[in-house]
Amino acid sequence: MIIREALQSLTTYPVPVNQIDKICIDRGLDVTETYTATIAESEVFELATADVYFWMYGAPSLSEQDLGISVVERSNYLDMANTFYAKYDDSKFRGTSFGFIGEDWNA
Repeated sequence: MIIREALQSLTTYPVPVNQIDKICIDRGLDVTETYTATIAESEVFELATADVYFWMYGAPSLSEQDLGISVVERSNYLDMANTFYAKYDDSKFRGTSFGFIGEDWNA
């Protein structure tokens, strides 16, 4: 199996090959390189995995082919992407910020 196929196997939804290739190029991966356990555990591959999940979060629905991504599934894809983005402090991380207004924090 090559890296392109490994990333395509993350979902049964039809992620375009050009999108997978772009993700790999952007992350510095050779799509034709053999997928190994070492690559699977690497930062660049995990971030490419996050990019695929993030793409899935915003993927168009293909209702004419009876394919679709539910709201819950979209949320799960975003959560999975953010897990990797946060792990490596990637700029694509879309975390939640918490704060308070006022002085009565423990009131």
